[in-house]
Amino acid sequence: MEQFSPQREKELREIEKKLGTSFLNPGMLNQALTHSSYGHEMGLPDNERLEFLGDAILKLVVSEYIYNKFPDKAEGDLTKIRAAVISDETLAVIGRKLNLGDDLLLSENEKKTGGNRRKSNLANAFEALLGAIFLDSGLGKVRELIIDQLKGEIEMTSRADFIRDYKSALQEYSQKHKWDLPYYK
Repeated sequence: MEQFSPQREKELREIEKKLGTSFLNPGMLNQALTHSSYGHEMGLPDNERLEFLGDAILKLVVSEYIYNKFPDKAEGDLTKIRAAVISDETLAVIGRKLNLGDDLLLSENEKKTGGNRRKSNLANAFEALLGAIFLDSGLGKVRELIIDQLKGEIEMTSRADFIRDYKSALQEYSQKHKWDLPYYK
């Protein structure tokens, strides 16, 4: 069992409360919050492999959820909803909401350059947390967290009038009406 400073143990317990889970292996939670810069400096395992796993789990859970929730939507519509829901933008918002930046272990240089607020670091940390929860507690627990955190985003992006990518929307509209594609300057 890994030994953590009393301060880190307290931080990890707070994260568990925010996530609504309790890790059997707190080292897994700590690894999920260990940026590669810190892991490299300290010779510790970082969160990149957990992020890889979490990304796959996220796609699976969101795909299953929207497949069942929207039985009348076409595959293309489901793909658009999923892409919007699991974007780095959305995941970074969740990371900020959970204050993951405060708990990320970063190298000094990464800290100085604002790594704890960087969208990619927050999104990656959230995905790594998903991988860690999956390995520690199973698919049911991680599914609960994903749906809880993303349900509102799924509802918003599934609305017929939702547009996040205006350029693509304009091109699709032009094609639908058999117009020439827009020319951009």
